[in-house]
Amino acid sequence: MSSMGPAGGNTAGGSMAELREDIADTRQDLGGTVGALADKADVKARARDSAQDAAEQAKRPRVWGPAAAGLAALAAGFALVRWRKARNKPQRRAMRAWHKVADPTQENATRAWRKVSNRFGR
Repeated sequence: MSSMGPAGGNTAGGSMAELREDIADTRQDLGGTVGALADKADVKARARDSAQDAAEQAKRPRVWGPAAAGLAALAAGFALVRWRKARNKPQRRAMRAWHKVADPTQENATRAWRKVSNRFGR
């Protein structure tokens, strides 16, 4: 008569030492599984570990926030310099002056228009 092994295989040809080794391995695996389930079921210990992790994380300095703010300030400064340089080109200055004169709805433009009209007698 043949006996069936733990995995459903035939163990008639297997030695007793192999069976004992398989039983020891199974017990060790089962012990690890039971330990993992016990750890998962211990709510107090999990909450304590979570609180400790949060406390440790709060103690670590945050360097990305200030670095990102500094980078944004640098980019804004660079954009401001570029904008001011582009604004001071002669073509841009002439366009701004023309808009002041040609658009009589603005207060400054109205004054400029009156000055031009008074000079030429209109």
